Amino acid sequence: MTDDSNITQSVSSILSMDGNVKFLSIEKGHGPIDLAGNPLPGGHRTTFRVAYDLPGVKEWLFAQDK
Repeated sequence: MTDDSNITQSVSSILSMDGNVKFLSIEKGHGPIDLAGNPLPGGHRTTFRVAYDLPGVKEWLFAQDK
């Protein structure tokens, strides 16, 4: 499993790349789970919360303008 410092470093690296689109993927088995440890259904609706909570992602998203 990836520790928080590796996640922060990876996200920072992606956000510093030039371009208008940033793409992250969630490894199978590492998405949102319920209290019993079962994967939550919902596709994008549930994985968006995971991505949104990654360090720097929310700040990058709201810093965007046309």
